[in-house]
Amino acid sequence: MHFCSGGIGLHLLPILVCILSLVAVTTCYFLSLTQDHISPYFPYISDAGSKIPESCIFGQLLNIISVLAGLCFYSWHKHLLDPSHKFNQRCYRQIKLARIALCFGFICAFGMSVVANFQETAVWSMHLFGAGLLFGGGSIYALIVTYITYKYIVRSRIWIARLVLAFISLFSFILRKLMLWNIFMDYGKMTSSSIVNI
Repeated sequence: MHFCSGGIGLHLLPILVCILSLVAVTTCYFLSLTQDHISPYFPYISDAGSKIPESCIFGQLLNIISVLAGLCFYSWHKHLLDPSHKFNQRCYRQIKLARIALCFGFICAFGMSVVANFQETAVWSMHLFGAGLLFGGGSIYALIVTYITYKYIVRSRIWIARLVLAFISLFSFILRKLMLWNIFMDYGKMTSSSIVNI
């Protein structure tokens, strides 16, 4: 599958997404560091891109990456459902799963755009909502794609590595959501008790 007759293949899309992601994170990190906006030791990615001028660069690059990621998800889906592949009735389940994976991929890409446009210092709740869509949708997408590609991968070690990474991603997402839930619950108790004491 090619973009045009010039021979630019779709295999460059995921590579471009990875390179631009690395550029976005490192550029914003070093720019934030030079502006004294963050601590140099393990800041959150969102912290590095929350203040001007790095927020402008971070937001723009994430918007571009989200569009390219959406194209990656769509091209993988179309490649899997290529008419040249002969699907029988047993493959109907995989086609259905591929469509579900595509939906979660688009949710992931949309979440990235929300994270880009709503910095944590501006609208924290929307930033968290976007991060939930990004990482939750991405984790579920990774699990579904790992399941679908099981019979196509010759070496089982590659599939096991994908499966382990997908579960680590999902586990990290769930753990983070549980931690945020506890923080919100504790904050709610502190706020209500302080109101009662007044």
